[in-house]
Amino acid sequence: MPHTRPYFMDKDYYKGYRLRLRATTLAEYGNKCVCCGESNPKFLAIDHKTGGGAKHRKDNGIGSGHAMSLWLRKNGFPKDDFQLLCHNCNWAKSSYGSCPH
Repeated sequence: MPHTRPYFMDKDYYKGYRLRLRATTLAEYGNKCVCCGESNPKFLAIDHKTGGGAKHRKDNGIGSGHAMSLWLRKNGFPKDDFQLLCHNCNWAKSSYGSCPH
């Protein structure tokens, strides 16, 4: 008799769950970059508004985007400290202190 995994260990189920959580997270933060308006979900990322993202992730054991989405959901999707930026604007903010937009 073949061994079957419980639904929560099924690879396809887990992938769908992660995608649904990401979609919920993006929706909570407006589904677009607050700087340039980019709305393609593949290009969007959560940004720590005042910096300190690496420290926040380390202090809270957040090792992936999925873990960040879980932390945000658990904490009620706080808007004061987080925003949605596209990867370009997020990188420019991190590297240059601000985005050229």
